[in-house]
Amino acid sequence: MEKRQTGGMNVGTSSVLVAFVLLCLVTFAGLSFLSANSDYRLSLQTAEKTSEYYAASGEADRRLAELDTILTELAQGASESSYYQAVKDRFLGTIDYDYAEDGESYLLSFTEQVNNRQDLKVKLKLNYPTDGTAPFSIESYTVVVNQSWQDEIASEIDENGLIQFD
Repeated sequence: MEKRQTGGMNVGTSSVLVAFVLLCLVTFAGLSFLSANSDYRLSLQTAEKTSEYYAASGEADRRLAELDTILTELAQGASESSYYQAVKDRFLGTIDYDYAEDGESYLLSFTEQVNNRQDLKVKLKLNYPTDGTAPFSIESYTVVVNQSWQDEIASEIDENGLIQFD
């Protein structure tokens, strides 16, 4: 009797191949889910940080408009020297503003809190407003770090050197 020749693969081999492909698909699906979840959390954090920055920036712009009004009113009918003296009297020693003189320049700065770790620091150079000129120019408008992540972690370490999680 002649023996029949069958193909190179039998039922057991195809079952192992199907199981391997299925395992690969499940692995890739899990990795895709983890990647999508990580991207989602990152986008939420970015949206939160962006909205915090724009809220602080809006408040800084409101204060700049208020300063523009105050400085313009102080300049009305005043000579340049009396204007700078009035500005000094108005802002020196206040809590909200830092007044400084740097040789020929008169500087005014203030800080707006962005979040627990960052502040928006605005530094202005004061000008004597004449016809059509602004009473100040913006020297810097920067976000500065007031607390690093290392400081935050250090505050959560207990007496045994272990980090306490909430």
